[in-house]
Amino acid sequence: TDTQTIVKLPFTDNWALGSARAHKVVRYLTGRASLDPKRAKSTSCAENRPPPKTGPSQGAKMARRVEIILSTHP
Repeated sequence: TDTQTIVKLPFTDNWALGSARAHKVVRYLTGRASLDPKRAKSTSCAENRPPPKTGPSQGAKMARRVEIILSTHP
């Protein structure tokens, strides 16, 4: 997520918001896309792993990304 302060509940900080976004993607992939739940996990890095430097508006969009990593190992 980006570094903007969270002003709406239920999220208390950017880590909680990023975690909820990632979890929603995992739920979608394990439900509608039939991904084995044992092979899926979600995590949030919040502002600890920012995107590469870009312009202000592009940087905020990149910070709100969800990265999907596919592996053959459970």
